[in-house]
Amino acid sequence: MTPEKLEALKTGMSNRYDPSTKSLDLGDIYNDKGLQQEKLYIELHKAVYMDAVLKIIVENIPEIQSLSVSKCVLYSLKTLEGLAEKLPNLKIIDVTHNKLKRVKELECLKGLKLEELKLEGNPLCDFYKDKTDYVR
Repeated sequence: MTPEKLEALKTGMSNRYDPSTKSLDLGDIYNDKGLQQEKLYIELHKAVYMDAVLKIIVENIPEIQSLSVSKCVLYSLKTLEGLAEKLPNLKIIDVTHNKLKRVKELECLKGLKLEELKLEGNPLCDFYKDKTDYVR
């Protein structure tokens, strides 16, 4: 991404950050009208975009406690590996309404001291009768 596009992304992300709750809502960011006006279509399921987003978070809001990446067509959480070291205050992750099919994907979040992990609307939830089968 060009420096101009990165700056536009940073501005778009700042509009989605709530400092009072230390929450960043990147849900359905692909359809963000402000970013689209800048000709930016952020596809968080692609590593190049997720890496840019995480770099911006680490450099500008390392105190973040809640991150939502709902409705981002995520098939994997591989790009979120290493968050425990980068964002030690992260307590809530919302990955609802994505395309996660296997519980194994959650291993990428190891090390985080999560209080809440939102998974609803992912295919992996359909494989279990009771959510206690995949929530530990």
